[in-house]
Amino acid sequence: MAGFYRVARTAEWRSLQDVRQQYPTADLVGRALVINVLGNRFRLVLCANFWYKALFFKGLYTHSSYDRLSLEALCQR
Repeated sequence: MAGFYRVARTAEWRSLQDVRQQYPTADLVGRALVINVLGNRFRLVLCANFWYKALFFKGLYTHSSYDRLSLEALCQR
């Protein structure tokens, strides 16, 4: 996780395509940015605002707990 923080802190991500250059499995569901981490054992969920270059940490979930989430509720507009 510290590695992700170091990368994200200095990144100039303006879109999902920019994120995918470093994290090819990244996906955007509404405003929720989902990235598989730690050997694809967990999913990191962040609310992304590319306009302001801001990411808001929402949680680190196993795949089974991620499947029960409502991403729209986590990252409301």
